Amino acid sequence: MATLRFVSLNCHGLSTGVLQYLKSNIINIYDVILLQETWLSDSNCSKLQDISDKFVFFHSSSMKDKLVTGIYTGRPFDGTAVLIRKNFAAQVSRVVTNSARVSAILYHRTDQPDWVICSVYMPWNDRSVYQLDEYVLTVGCLQGLIDSHLGCLFVFGGNMNVVKHSHSAACSQLTVLVSLKICAGLILM
Repeated sequence: MATLRFVSLNCHGLSTGVLQYLKSNIINIYDVILLQETWLSDSNCSKLQDISDKFVFFHSSSMKDKLVTGIYTGRPFDGTAVLIRKNFAAQVSRVVTNSARVSAILYHRTDQPDWVICSVYMPWNDRSVYQLDEYVLTVGCLQGLIDSHLGCLFVFGGNMNVVKHSHSAACSQLTVLVSLKICAGLILM
């Protein structure tokens, strides 16, 4: 069984520069690319195909909802994606997360535990009550993935938007998830 090579990247928008970086430095090295803050909506996520014809992608976003509101304050832009080499695509299925902050796939492995691979973009800490609520909801989504895929191994890569070993409420939520589920085969990138 081949070993998968992973990379996670916060794009801050899938710009021409980011596309060039991915094409010249990433696609020849890694098998799975986890992207956050693509700033793509469902209508323009096809730009992910411009990265390479050797990958398939799975994308989640709430950009359409945010653009409709016309409110662009703070850091409203999101979008996550999982890209995996086409030679592994026959072993992959999309996992429905019901969260625009999490894109997930199930990598089926013969005679070994399956892997749930997730790209995660946690809410930026703007010190609002809404941010903590959104953080808790996203941690709940990750918990739900773990609970509904017993026996699988997990890779959560992304922008967790916390400072390691801080005492913030968001960091506490993430720490509880990791400490309770470390036995579930959780890898946090």
